[in-house]
Amino acid sequence: MVLKQFGILLIAFLLVSCHSQKIQIQKEGYTESGKIKDNKKVGKWKYSYENGKLYQVGRFNNNLETGSWKVFHSNGSLRQIGKFKNGKINGLWKFYHENGTLYGLGRAEDGNFKGVWQWFFPNGQIHTIRNYENGKLVSVDFAKNFKGQDIDKGTIENGKGTLIIYETQILKDSILEVLNYKDGQIK
Repeated sequence: MVLKQFGILLIAFLLVSCHSQKIQIQKEGYTESGKIKDNKKVGKWKYSYENGKLYQVGRFNNNLETGSWKVFHSNGSLRQIGKFKNGKINGLWKFYHENGTLYGLGRAEDGNFKGVWQWFFPNGQIHTIRNYENGKLVSVDFAKNFKGQDIDKGTIENGKGTLIIYETQILKDSILEVLNYKDGQIK
């Protein structure tokens, strides 16, 4: 009799523990909500700014991001969209300025940037073209200011040198930072 009761309790415990539970977590600056199963994020998750507007939304499988994810600016416009596979960026990713124009796009594979990535000004004009191999920056082929004039793109060659990052949001030619690269990675 005791063994039978223990078996029923064990089955009930397993059924409850395998069931997913919806939760909401308050963090500094945002709230996240979704389902937890076996202490891992599963299914659709939403992240919201403090003001309640949607920050990002996507799905988890066994605590890893999967499928399409969207991130939004605080004004509600789309900021970026792309896909994850096993918790790593994968496929085409697009980034947008707050005014809705394309900011950048490129492909990723297994968590690494791959091939040509293009970046644009808020007026839609192209700003820079960068090339990646196996997630490493190997060259910057093109860099223009908002007036369409050539600007210093840095010295990146075969993954070594400098990359100059310019202010692109307010259409002026100021340098935000200069990054040093070795073997395609920031030093």
